[in-house]
Amino acid sequence: MTATRERPPFLFVCGAPGTGNTFLFLSLVEDERVYGIDEDAFGSTLERLVRSEREFGRCPHGVAAFAAFLHSLRADRDTLVLKTPNNLHALGLLRRHLPNEIAAVCMVREPRAAIVSGIERHRRPPREVAELWARDMRLLLAPENADVVVARYEQLVTDPDALLDAIARRMPIAPAVRAYARRMRDPARADAARWRRRVEPDVAREIDASVIALGLDALHADVVRRADADGTWKAPPLPRTRLLAPARRLLYRAWYRWS
Repeated sequence: MTATRERPPFLFVCGAPGTGNTFLFLSLVEDERVYGIDEDAFGSTLERLVRSEREFGRCPHGVAAFAAFLHSLRADRDTLVLKTPNNLHALGLLRRHLPNEIAAVCMVREPRAAIVSGIERHRRPPREVAELWARDMRLLLAPENADVVVARYEQLVTDPDALLDAIARRMPIAPAVRAYARRMRDPARADAARWRRRVEPDVAREIDASVIALGLDALHADVVRRADADGTWKAPPLPRTRLLAPARRLLYRAWYRWS
C-alpha cells in the first residue's frame, strides 16, 4: 500500500486592519499547491453552528459538516491559505473542532502606521482602528495563542525570506512565494516616520492621542519581545552614528534599484 503524504495544516492569516494581511496572503497563494480564500467569516460561522447545536439542539452534524467543507475546498491541493483577519479570536474554537489541522500567522505592524493604513483601506475613524489593533495584540499575547507565528510587517517589506523561513515551520514555502515577496518588497514602507506624511496634521494628532490613551506603544513593545523570543524577527542594528545613516540609506536604495 502506498503511504499517504501528510498535508500541511489549514493556514489562517490574521491581524488587525492595515497590518499587511493582504501582502502576506498574496505572497503565499503564489504557490500552486494551495488554494487561497479571502473570507473573514469562517470563525463566526463555526461559532454559530456550535451555539445552534447547544442552545436549540438543531443541526447536530453542523460542526462535522464545517470541517468537511474545509476539506472539500482544499480538494486536490495540499492545503488552504485563508485570509481571515478577524479570526484570531476564534482560533481556540477552530483548534478544538479541527485538532492538529490549524496553523495561524498574525500580522503585526507599528501601531501608528497600521492605523493610517487601516483608515485608508477600511474608511474607519482612527480611534476605532486603534481599538481593533489593541484587541488583536492582546489576543496574540494570550497564553493559548503561543503557537501563533508573529509576522512583522516591517520584516515582510524589508527581509521577506527571513519571515517566510519562520512560516516554513508550519507549511512548505514554494520558490514562487519567495519570488513574489522579493519582487514586492519595499523597504521605504518600514520607515517609522512615513505614516505622518500620509495624513493631515489634525488626523496625525488624533492618531497619536489614540495610541497614547490606549497604551499601544507598550503593547507593541510586548509583541516585539514575543517575536524576538520566538526567533521570528530580530531588530536590525541601529547606525553607529548619525553621519552613517544617510550613507547607508543611499547605498541601500542603490542596491534595491539594481537588484
